[in-house]
Amino acid sequence: MKAKKAGCRGFETAFLLEKERAVGKKTTIVPLGPPKNKMVLRMKEFDITQHILVPKHEILSKEEKKALLEKLNISEKQLPKIFESDPVIKILNAKIGDVIKITRKSLVAGESVYYRIVIKE
Repeated sequence: MKAKKAGCRGFETAFLLEKERAVGKKTTIVPLGPPKNKMVLRMKEFDITQHILVPKHEILSKEEKKALLEKLNISEKQLPKIFESDPVIKILNAKIGDVIKITRKSLVAGESVYYRIVIKE
């Protein structure tokens, strides 16, 4: 008897048991847990930061944040916002108050840099 770990409809993980029989193989699905949220499953299976349409995100250090605010002569409240629930922010483990540098590639401008401050939703 062979056991394979596999995703299963509505379950995060299941084992597929294959039993050799005289006529052929019999496959039995044994669920290991309750159904999970499908969006959470998709996030675990695919790293969205590697997608071609997702720009590069990075967290600025405290020194970089301070230098940016002085250079632009603005306060934190004046920066554009990004929610802590944003999928990329979750992957980065950014905290409320962190400044995110977003670098987008553009055919016209070459590269554009944007800054966002993480806020609670």
